[in-house]
Amino acid sequence: MQGTLENPLWFVAFFLVAWVAVTVLLALLSGWPSLARRFRTGTRPPGTPMRGQVSRIGLVTERNVTGLVVSDRGLYLWTLWPFRLLRPPLLIPWAAVRSVRERSVLWMPTYVVDVGASVEIALRKKAYDAIQPFLSPSARQGASPS
Repeated sequence: MQGTLENPLWFVAFFLVAWVAVTVLLALLSGWPSLARRFRTGTRPPGTPMRGQVSRIGLVTERNVTGLVVSDRGLYLWTLWPFRLLRPPLLIPWAAVRSVRERSVLWMPTYVVDVGASVEIALRKKAYDAIQPFLSPSARQGASPS
C-alpha cells in the first residue's frame, strides 16, 4: 500500500477528479447551465474582448475566469478553458436583458443584469458603460446614468 500512495499517478488522478468536481460544483452554483439552455452559442461575435469585467454569476465570484464581448448581437460570455466544463459560451441577445440595476459592493458600483433566468450577472462599470448603448430604456431604469 505504501508504494501505491507514493506513485505520482495517484496524485495526478486525485487532482483531476478534484478539479472536475470543483468545476462542476462552481458551474452549478453559478447557474451557468440554466443560462446555457437559453443562450448557448457556437460562434463568437466580432468585438473587443474584455476580461476582469464580470464580477459574479449567480453565487460564484468570477475573478477573471469569465470574459465578455459586447456586440450589436448581444452580450457574449465565455470562460477560460480549464473552467469550461458545463460552461459553454453564451450569447445573450439585448432583447433578453430585462433590467440592469446598480448595486454598491464595498463602495464600488456593480451592475446586476437580469436576463430572466433567475441568474444574476454582475458587471463592473467599464462593462456597463460598454453595454449601455445597447440596452432598452426600460432595462436601464435601475442603473444610474454614466
